[in-house]
Amino acid sequence: ISREIVIQGELEPLRQVEIRAQTTSRVTGLPVARGERMDGGTLLIQLALEDRAAQLKHARAEVKRRHFEVEGARKLNKDGLVADNQLKAVEAELAAAEANQKKASLELGYTEIRAPFGGVLEVRDVELGSHVEAGERVAVVVDESVLKAVGHVSQQKVGELKPGQTIRVRLLDDREVEGQVTYIARLGDSKTRSFRVEAEVPNPDGLLNAGVSAELCIVTGRESA
Repeated sequence: ISREIVIQGELEPLRQVEIRAQTTSRVTGLPVARGERMDGGTLLIQLALEDRAAQLKHARAEVKRRHFEVEGARKLNKDGLVADNQLKAVEAELAAAEANQKKASLELGYTEIRAPFGGVLEVRDVELGSHVEAGERVAVVVDESVLKAVGHVSQQKVGELKPGQTIRVRLLDDREVEGQVTYIARLGDSKTRSFRVEAEVPNPDGLLNAGVSAELCIVTGRESA
């Protein structure tokens, strides 16, 4: 027979993230619908470019000009026609121009808000034409390809658990799925004296939903009876 620990718990997504805008602009494109699955790197929200492309072009031209100045100053310095402090000043101007170019490039890149990993666009906080401020939340992406079965085990039972043990998850509609224990908390809850336990449950077809209650049966051993 199997010795089991049975606890009440729930299913959680493997990971989820709030995506925030990194620049201030206006929404011009929404290629992914809410609830749609997409791959990592997919464009979720397009912001208006405004003059960012022109700023980057100007910054690149400035860097190129500063490069010529530095090359000329180095040749003159080698011939003793330009002082060392003058050369350093020109090199500092080049460094400042390169920093401005990097900043302009980042600003242009911030107009494309992409999914950090594959999953579902669970929440979209903006619509076409919305004005977005830097730091404002614009979307929530959830990875549900694998779910976490989460519960709490009493301090009397936690010593019987270890990573890799089989877990059976029974849902309220009587469906059952299996997974493996992946995490056992080392620090117990100070109020309940229980320990958080997590197990990963494959969900390749997306048939399981996160946030539902479940009964977790963790197999701790087998013995003859």
